[in-house]
Amino acid sequence: MSARFSQLRVVTSARWLVGDLAAAQVVPVVADLGLDVPADTTGVAWWCPARHAARLAATGRAHVFTAPDANWQADLLSRAGRPTVAARLADLPGGLTGRVFAKVADVKHPRVPARVWADVADFAAAATGAGIPGGAWCLLTPVVTTFTAEHRCFVTGGQVVAASVYLADGCTWDHWPAGAQPGSGDAARFAQDVVDDLPDQPPGWVLDVGVDTAGRWQVVEANPAWCANPYHADPSGVVHTVLASQDPATAAGWVWDMGAAPGAWRRPLPVRGST
Repeated sequence: MSARFSQLRVVTSARWLVGDLAAAQVVPVVADLGLDVPADTTGVAWWCPARHAARLAATGRAHVFTAPDANWQADLLSRAGRPTVAARLADLPGGLTGRVFAKVADVKHPRVPARVWADVADFAAAATGAGIPGGAWCLLTPVVTTFTAEHRCFVTGGQVVAASVYLADGCTWDHWPAGAQPGSGDAARFAQDVVDDLPDQPPGWVLDVGVDTAGRWQVVEANPAWCANPYHADPSGVVHTVLASQDPATAAGWVWDMGAAPGAWRRPLPVRGST
């Protein structure tokens, strides 16, 4: 997999993230603040926010990002016992009433977090106000679950290759120094069972799982790998998953839908070295 890429550019101001991914020694890692783009991006893979991915496309840099699509995510959650509806923002509220867990399926926006909302109309108003296009897919479930612990699992080729706690007993991942965090072995085993039951799946993706207040393991959500915080996960597994999520040879059917990105995110980047 790494042979397809000459480098992984990590678009962040967090030096620890660049250092962690570089420590994997899978492929050369380059720190990138996302202020411009190299003139030649041949062989480049990216770890970057969705905003940067959208700007790359606007700059004319054809790049394959894959992600779990909305209907696939809805099926995943429904299979796991949380009946979930996938619908476009413009079509909401769509019949659901009362409190609802909702998220924009294909992008994370700070003004529209994945959380429990008072009702569908409240979520729709927030998403619209944040500039999310009406055609963006959203996920909604009336089943509200409280988790006491949550773990992120990186999945490549149907195998869980890295995992990390990111929430446990009210503490977030940065509460623990690396190596001192609660283990994720049980989370990885549960996630693998979930993955093994899937009829199909993206080539590289992230599965978040958690323990509810009754002590049961449950699926939390799925996310693209190329913009997922690795927390304390093994850097090698993380990098391999990020690279797998951008492999043109396995991308068919899983290409990320940039249509959920607000228009303000689609400004071209300056090209370094251009005149």
